[in-house]
Amino acid sequence: SLWQTALKRIGHSVHGYPINPRGFVERDPVTLKEGDWEYVLEKGAPILEMHITAGERITLERCAESFRKAKQFFQRHFPAPAVRAIVSSSWMFSPILEGLLPADSNLVRFMRELYLCPSNSRSRSGPWFVFLQEPFDPATAPRDTSLRRAILDHLRAGKLWRDGEMFFLLDDLDHFGSQWYRKST
Repeated sequence: SLWQTALKRIGHSVHGYPINPRGFVERDPVTLKEGDWEYVLEKGAPILEMHITAGERITLERCAESFRKAKQFFQRHFPAPAVRAIVSSSWMFSPILEGLLPADSNLVRFMRELYLCPSNSRSRSGPWFVFLQEPFDPATAPRDTSLRRAILDHLRAGKLWRDGEMFFLLDDLDHFGSQWYRKST
């Protein structure tokens, strides 16, 4: 069933729907008192937007090293205002993938280190990037990799594709590799 979220300030409290780090909005709203939470990525906060080059292996070690280098570079060369997070919006961060791919796949392992967020995109960008087929046609798309087979099976079952978004707070870099955000919920 469809439902709509809202964020409301009520006196010295905020009432809204939390985003689960697995990439979906919780159905049960919460009310938090003003002193019990803080803005972490408020509008205008300095961020780094991440791009992942096609064809590169995504290992946790490579990702952690890339995050560390980015943090060090920007602290050294652009210290103020301090960059707060690395963010990205992509087919690659669709929460759907975690249910389609093996738990030990590099992509799933990487996704579990990030705070995934839903995207309001119902785009076909995921299939386009995976299959490089325009227009994308599931009937003729190749099934030559486990990723391609999983996405095609999902779509052929009549399910929609949704892209996803993610962020990773640079202050949490020491926790990379421990599924920090998932342990916090």
